[in-house]
Amino acid sequence: MPLTPEEEQQLREQIRASLEAREQQRSTVQHQEDQGRQQQLEERLRQQIAEEEEERFYRERGYVQHKNRQGIIEWVTPEEAERRAGRRSKRKSSGRRKIRQRNQILQWALNIALVTVALGVFYYLLRYNPGPARVNHGNIIVTSDVPGAHIYLDGTEKRLLFTPDTLRNLPAGAHFLAIYKDGYTAWPPMQRIQVEANGTARAEFTLKSAGLLGQISVSANLAKFTIYVDGIAVPARPESVIEVPAGYRVITVVKEGYLANPHYQRVLVKAGELTPLRFTFDPGGDIGYLDIS
Repeated sequence: MPLTPEEEQQLREQIRASLEAREQQRSTVQHQEDQGRQQQLEERLRQQIAEEEEERFYRERGYVQHKNRQGIIEWVTPEEAERRAGRRSKRKSSGRRKIRQRNQILQWALNIALVTVALGVFYYLLRYNPGPARVNHGNIIVTSDVPGAHIYLDGTEKRLLFTPDTLRNLPAGAHFLAIYKDGYTAWPPMQRIQVEANGTARAEFTLKSAGLLGQISVSANLAKFTIYVDGIAVPARPESVIEVPAGYRVITVVKEGYLANPHYQRVLVKAGELTPLRFTFDPGGDIGYLDIS
């Protein structure tokens, strides 16, 4: 039966209303999807910025990335990363590594025994041969072929004093000196030094390596600068090879009127290997120097 014009018009309006509702629903869904994608992009951008800033923050402080057992990336110090890596590889360590560890323990025990014997000798000599008492004072210059050794005077460690240095205002008479540096054995183990009134005596030691050594070479765009290893000036010419104990070392260079770039380099010195370092000196402008004593 044919539709009347009114029925046809009503049907068309219903179909149009249905299409408009469907289009409105589609537009709403599309808008929601666009908003969701925009939020995801914004969240991803925020996450990327946060990761970049986190990486910059930790790398400026010398940290490195390390993946833990759960597969999570952590920022740790190079020492901590080495320690964790060593702990993981411990299960697979060979008999040769066990021998090295045992030898290292024996070397530590030997060093401790030598220091103990030296302290015992100090006590014995001070008790039974104290030397003549004098009112006047003198000085002792203590040096070693490898700088940075702890100084012991009459059985007591002189804190904050390392070779080369001068012990000042000591009572005139006999004094007993020893030095200690991690990874080295001092020779002679102990020296008896006679301090004269208002005089200056010298005590020279030789440090023999008791552990593993590596080498570093330092170069720069300018000549005549001072090299510091772990904050201690090293008597070496630029471009020369310096022997240092294996492990992490902080290397700095100083030249009057200039600033080094980078300010310092923290490197892992491996036993038996040469590590080259390069610095650039830039004019420092108005700068000063702080003398800490």
